[in-house]
Amino acid sequence: MSERTDRSYRCVIAAAGCYGKTASAYLSDFWSAIFTATVISGSTGAIAMGTPLAFAAIPGGAPLMAYLMCMAHAASQISPTHVCLVVAADYFHVTLGDIVKKTLPISIAFCVLMTLYYNVIML
Repeated sequence: MSERTDRSYRCVIAAAGCYGKTASAYLSDFWSAIFTATVISGSTGAIAMGTPLAFAAIPGGAPLMAYLMCMAHAASQISPTHVCLVVAADYFHVTLGDIVKKTLPISIAFCVLMTLYYNVIML
């Protein structure tokens, strides 16, 4: 990332009032933002817009990228923008809500496991 781009991302973070937080507070902000954005719009846009901000705020490297991608993957499994859910609901003659109810516990367990894994890697 160029120095100019890095400075502009830091200005956005400063304007949001995020300076002075610990790295774990930043991580909580970014994984929840990426998870929510992925559920709403799909993982491509959420990762493309959220990752540069996360890297400007948190020193993390490859483990941070893997963690954020895992959160986006878990969110995409319960997102109505994920085409497979709509096709499966139509094929099995169930509502999208029924599929999300079945998929949500697995997605939450995946998020918990990936959070533990990220914390182990960052030791």
